[in-house]
Amino acid sequence: MESLTSSSDLWNNQEEAMKLTAEKSRLEDSLGSFKQMNNDYKDLYELAELADAEQDEASLDEFLLQIKSLNDKLSHAKLEALLCGEAD
Repeated sequence: MESLTSSSDLWNNQEEAMKLTAEKSRLEDSLGSFKQMNNDYKDLYELAELADAEQDEASLDEFLLQIKSLNDKLSHAKLEALLCGEAD
């Protein structure tokens, strides 16, 4: 994708160029979201370990709140993945 959008003759066909750049942007956004969710998961894993080791109710409550948020993000990402086709 990167090589296609950086080609010097990309804009010879404006319609195709617009499709490619839009798709590249969508993919970059999806990748960024995935990386953020992966980081959130790692942070939550550490928080869960901390809450368990210290038997800390406040950390456990924060974990439960954040895991719900991550689950909501994952559900949204799943729906976006299902609806990313041309016919959707």
